[in-house]
Amino acid sequence: MLGVAFNDNASVLVPGFVQQYNVGFPVGAAERQTVLNYLGISEMVRWVVPQVVVIDRKGNIRAQSPPQGDPNLQTESYMRDLLDTLLKEPAGAAARKTSHR
Repeated sequence: MLGVAFNDNASVLVPGFVQQYNVGFPVGAAERQTVLNYLGISEMVRWVVPQVVVIDRKGNIRAQSPPQGDPNLQTESYMRDLLDTLLKEPAGAAARKTSHR
């Protein structure tokens, strides 16, 4: 699990947020345009947060919420099933595109 904040002043705000809410995973900061480029979202598109991206052991995106979000990717049981499936794959296995994207 990794969080990336990309709001204005994120690099200044993240440490206090992490401490105040006792966040148990790494949270970094990035420029807004860098995040939008990575997610493949145009600035002209209306999108929601959180945007969820699941990356496998080889660095391949295996699931990604669309700009308007995906309730499945915010549901614990769905995410547990997806992650369990990915964790069962051998580390050297070639990534297969899942239908979660």
